Amino acid sequence: MDAFLITTSPRGSCLWPVLGLWMRRARTRRALKDLSPHLLADIGITEEERRQETGKRFWQG
Repeated sequence: MDAFLITTSPRGSCLWPVLGLWMRRARTRRALKDLSPHLLADIGITEEERRQETGKRFWQG
């Protein structure tokens, strides 16, 4: 019964895709935070854009 509660919402849809998306966002934002200014310039992201993106929570798109 516990597995059912973890893998499905009250409406019956699977939560794994949402959890995967949240984990991916958290991981990429941590990586973005660690990039040097040189690498940010290489990928075309400004310091301000990095600050805005890394300031978001994992559930924020």
